[in-house]
Amino acid sequence: MGVVVCNVETVFNIAGAMKGSAVTDRYMTVAGEVANPMVVKVPLGSLVSEVIEFAGGPTIPDFRVIDGGPLMGRVLTDTDRPITKTTSGIIVLPPDHNVVTGKIKDPDKLRRLTRVVCCQCTRCTDLCPRSLLGHQLRPHMLMRSLGKNMEHAEIRKEALLCSECGICEKFACPMMISPREVNAQIKRELAKENVRWQPSGKELKNHPFRELRQVPTSRLMQRLDVARYDTHPELAEREFKPSVVKIALHQHIGAPAVATVTEGDPAKKGDLVGEVPEGALGAKVNASIDGTVLSVASGVVTIKAK
Repeated sequence: MGVVVCNVETVFNIAGAMKGSAVTDRYMTVAGEVANPMVVKVPLGSLVSEVIEFAGGPTIPDFRVIDGGPLMGRVLTDTDRPITKTTSGIIVLPPDHNVVTGKIKDPDKLRRLTRVVCCQCTRCTDLCPRSLLGHQLRPHMLMRSLGKNMEHAEIRKEALLCSECGICEKFACPMMISPREVNAQIKRELAKENVRWQPSGKELKNHPFRELRQVPTSRLMQRLDVARYDTHPELAEREFKPSVVKIALHQHIGAPAVATVTEGDPAKKGDLVGEVPEGALGAKVNASIDGTVLSVASGVVTIKAK
């Protein structure tokens, strides 16, 4: 279409890159069951646990953390995880919250449940944003492909068009199963088989009912049971200073960066700690704080704050 669409922080980082500045921080939202919901500027590699404590700590004794939004985010297995370039926010929720439970279903159990429960009502397809844009994506048919003798049907390729937005799972499906997760599983299988989507070249046309089938944000938030967390917090006034950062060398599409530092090296914010491999597509990785390199292991550069 001759158009590049970027979010505000991407444009901000592009402006910094044009001035020679590396990406060392991330503006992110901390929401849910925390004492002081906020938007905060966080050095990359900061631990989720320290960010939550900076926001006043959890307000419930037992909780789970969503990395990202309630629709497309993932449940972290623990809070000793670093903030990366792709972390837009974290949400602290009770372990039995429907946003959490829907994301930790056993994949095999989900597929078995889909074969039995899916009634082929087509609501997932009717409300699918990609389908409404004119893409050849029919989630209900992908669910049907899990049936006997259809595991390798041609229809499976349509899963490659899925953006995994979660509308089908969290709003459309009356049976409370997950077309989004099924699509994601199929996509992973196709990736292992090196199967790619082959576009027809035809111009996409919006579905005639597209405007009438768009999901209102307020109703979606009510369905997700997250409306009470919609507090629109402002940017934190205090500066967040982590005690340690764990900077992943693979936070991007392409090849992981190669570490350029070793244990004991001094580090200054902005210094190069990971270089793009020769001849590969990737991204450089830079120190996000001043300090000393504690270790370089398992694709992570750990720096202790000065």
